[in-house]
Amino acid sequence: MPGLVAGTSAVLLGGTGTTLAVTRALGQAGVPVVILGDGRNDIVARRSRYCRHYEHFGDEGAEGPAAIAAAWLAWLEHSSSPSVVLPCSDIGLELVARHRDRIEAAGHRASEADDAVVLAMLDKEKTYRLASAGGIRVPRTAQVASMSAAHEAVDDGIGLPCAVKPVRSDRVSLALPAYPSPKGILVRDRQSLRAAVEPVVAIGEPMLVSEFVPGPDSAFCSYYSYIDEQGVPLFDFTKRKLRQYPPLFGGGTYHVTEWMPDVAESGRRFFSTVGLRGLGNVEFKRDARDGGLVLIECNARFTMATGQVRRAGIDLALVVYNRVVGAPMPALGEFADGVRLWYPTLDFKGFRRYRADGALTASSWVKSLLHLQHFPVFDWRDPVPAATALRGRLRRPRPIPGETVRV
Repeated sequence: MPGLVAGTSAVLLGGTGTTLAVTRALGQAGVPVVILGDGRNDIVARRSRYCRHYEHFGDEGAEGPAAIAAAWLAWLEHSSSPSVVLPCSDIGLELVARHRDRIEAAGHRASEADDAVVLAMLDKEKTYRLASAGGIRVPRTAQVASMSAAHEAVDDGIGLPCAVKPVRSDRVSLALPAYPSPKGILVRDRQSLRAAVEPVVAIGEPMLVSEFVPGPDSAFCSYYSYIDEQGVPLFDFTKRKLRQYPPLFGGGTYHVTEWMPDVAESGRRFFSTVGLRGLGNVEFKRDARDGGLVLIECNARFTMATGQVRRAGIDLALVVYNRVVGAPMPALGEFADGVRLWYPTLDFKGFRRYRADGALTASSWVKSLLHLQHFPVFDWRDPVPAATALRGRLRRPRPIPGETVRV
C-alpha cells in the first residue's frame, strides 16, 4: 500500500491522561490530532488546543471494551481519511494487534509492532512465562478464575501476603469503575483475598495471584526504548517511581528520571527475549532481599510518563509517528537526569497513607518536593485541560462545538 507523508493526521485511540501528552507532542510538531474516546474520563485531552477533532464512544465504559473497539474500527474503516493510528490504551493496542490488516486496507498505517508479541504482553501470565523462559526473573504467579483456585494458589506456595491483580486491568477499570485498584492489591488474609478476587472473577475476568516482592515504592523502576526491525534499541531511557497511590499497588504519583545501567540492561534483555518491536516500556521492582530486578509488567504503547520522557529529551510520540511516515528521527541522545513528574492531589492522598503507616514524615514529603516540578495536565502553553480538570473530572462534559459525540 502507498505510504503516508509527514503532516498526515494522527488518530489516537483512548488513553485519558496518556493521550494528552501525545496530543501535545504531536500538535506542537504540527501534526493534526484526532482523538477517539474510550468512554472513560477523556475530557482532559479533548480540551487541548492541539486536539483537532474528538469523537466520543460509549458512556463511562458502559458499552464495554469490545464494543468500543468495534466502534473505533468502524470509524476508521468508514469515517476518516488516511491517518497514522496510535494506541494510547490497551483497548487500542489490542484493536491494532488483531485488525492491522483491516486498518491498513482502509488506507491507514498503525504504529510499528510485532502484533503477536503485543497480544502476549497484554496477558500478564504469558508475559511472565515468556520472560521466565529467557532467564528474566519474575514473581511466582498463578492465574485464577475462581475463588477456590485463588485459595489453592495461596496454599501451593505463593502464601500470604500476596499481590492480586486483574490479567486485563483495562477491562476491569471499565466494567468495575469502583474496583479499588486495577493495578493490583496487596492482600494479607483470606478475607481481603476474597474481597479482591470475587468481584473480578464474577464478571468473567481472570486474576493473577502473585508473590509479593518486598521493597518500598521507590524500588519500582522502568526502561523505555524503541526497537527497530533489526532488533536494535534506538535509545535507552530509565526512570524511577518515588511514590504511588494507593501505596504498594497503584498509579505513580511522583516520578524522577534517573540513569540506571542495570535497569537498561535488563530492559534490553527482556525486549530481546520476547521479540518486541516498536515502542516498549518494561517495569521492574528491585527486591529488597537481594537487590535483584523482578519483572512487573510490560506496556507496548505510550504510558502516563510520556510527557516526562519528552521533557527529559526524548519525544516518544514523534519517534513513533516519524517511523510510520518515514520522516527523520528527532534527537535520541542522552536524556536529562532529575526531571520530575508530580501528581499533586494523588500524591497528597498517598502521603497521608504513607504517614499513617510510618513510612513518610511531613517534613520528608515537603523536602522531596523542593525541586522543579512538571505536571501531567498543567501546561502554560495549553491551559484549558488543567482548568477543565479543576472544574471537576466527574461531571459529564458538554459537547464541544464541532465535535461528534456518540452514545
